Amino acid sequence: MIVVRIRNVSMLVEGSIPKDIRDQIRSKMSYVVPGFKFTPRYKKEQFLFKKGLMEDGKIPWDGTTTVAKYDAGNIRAPVGLFSYLKEVFEENSIEYITKDERLPAVRSQGWSTEGLELRDYQRDINQTILKKERGIMKAATGSGKSEIMIKTIVDAGCFPAIFYVTSCDLLEQTYDRFMKYVRYNGQPVEIGRIGAGHCDLQPITIATVQSAEVALADKFTPYDADSKKDKTKLSDNQKKEVIRFLKEAQFVTVDECQHCSCQTIQTVMGQSYKARLRIGCSASPWRDDGLDILIEACFGKRLCDIDASFLIDNGYLIQPYIIFNHFKLDYGENDNFNSHYKAYVTECEPRNKWVAEKAIHHVGQNRSTIVLVKWAAHANTLKNLIPGSEVLTASGDNKKTPKKRKEVLNRLRSKETMCVIGTTLLDEGIDVPSAEVGIFAGGGKSSTRALQRVGRFIRKDPNNPDKTRAIIEEIFDHTVYLSWHAKARREIMETERNFEIIDNRSTMSVIE
Repeated sequence: MIVVRIRNVSMLVEGSIPKDIRDQIRSKMSYVVPGFKFTPRYKKEQFLFKKGLMEDGKIPWDGTTTVAKYDAGNIRAPVGLFSYLKEVFEENSIEYITKDERLPAVRSQGWSTEGLELRDYQRDINQTILKKERGIMKAATGSGKSEIMIKTIVDAGCFPAIFYVTSCDLLEQTYDRFMKYVRYNGQPVEIGRIGAGHCDLQPITIATVQSAEVALADKFTPYDADSKKDKTKLSDNQKKEVIRFLKEAQFVTVDECQHCSCQTIQTVMGQSYKARLRIGCSASPWRDDGLDILIEACFGKRLCDIDASFLIDNGYLIQPYIIFNHFKLDYGENDNFNSHYKAYVTECEPRNKWVAEKAIHHVGQNRSTIVLVKWAAHANTLKNLIPGSEVLTASGDNKKTPKKRKEVLNRLRSKETMCVIGTTLLDEGIDVPSAEVGIFAGGGKSSTRALQRVGRFIRKDPNNPDKTRAIIEEIFDHTVYLSWHAKARREIMETERNFEIIDNRSTMSVIE
């Protein structure tokens, strides 16, 4: 009889498993490594194959790897992929039994929330998480993912509980949300923070994934762009305390869990082997590079699917009008993408002038405006063209500390500042309901970022009941590299039936 031993991080499949079934399991739990053709392994095996030096019957590696590993004759795999294993067994009529070896969660009393009322769909998600204990919450920007998790963590009462975020800005914003609502014996309670210069461990703690990795490794490689690097320094004693804290955690949540395919988060998540409750949250929990399986490996299947159109239908969000402004410029051929991007985007004078004029127009209409770019240098260029604008970056000549960035965002929320130019810092999670206009000047092909960027602008503003629509100024660059990027962004936006998409081929907005 085949036995599947279920643990918090992994599962162990024991017994006499036929080879063809083992191969099916490994294939089911496989993925193709992005950019594998540039790896030393691929290049070496291609060379040997062309020279006829490969072992008999062996073919060059095609980039496929698997998370199902042999372990002393058995198979070990992430427990989040149990449904994949179940599919193989059921398709082949393989009998098996499961043994849940997870320890019961230890629950604390006296915790509550004050002033936090969940919407109907939020209550449903809350109850589903408490029942299932693991999975992925797919809910659009503006659905209240943080509020759902605050209520769920408190209701579960399983501490320590860690809420991972992907930037210092999100750490501070999430900390403020938890501090607002969480109570112990009816009194406000301190929420812990790891990251952004803090190392304060509490029963509920917000942490950047980068700061957790700092504690686990002497040499830290950030998971994403430098703009999101957490430069928190931890003493040796602090590192030991953080590692002990990670291992004792019973409830682990990862915000923006689409990043869970990276080695940093995989490593951090693996440390919390006592965490029975494991939830990933994202408006777009998928990968353009095809590594979705690694997200599911951490958490399991989706628990819900709340899209922006549902929230618009029910009056929780406002409808966006997305204008794709088409640009056709010919500066000739460029040697590589970076030089192409500079010529057609960051250093393109007509394009930058158009962006600036569009921002000035919307600010003149008293519309709070955010211009999104990719590079800090591009933000600085536009700042010089847009009077009264502020730059929100973590690098470059106008870089700001997390504290200063928070101050800029607060001025934008209060409309003291009417135009902010930001980089990828504003792509995920940042809550600025006052923003009415988004000018997406940086391009890019990421489907996850495209949706999340729109989500920044379609939140209702409690301080401005007149905000009834959001205007998104997109740019469709007709160049050899950039046109298919724009096409990809347009296609993902078309999946939302309540997104009004307009093509402007005269480079003049149709909405005045």
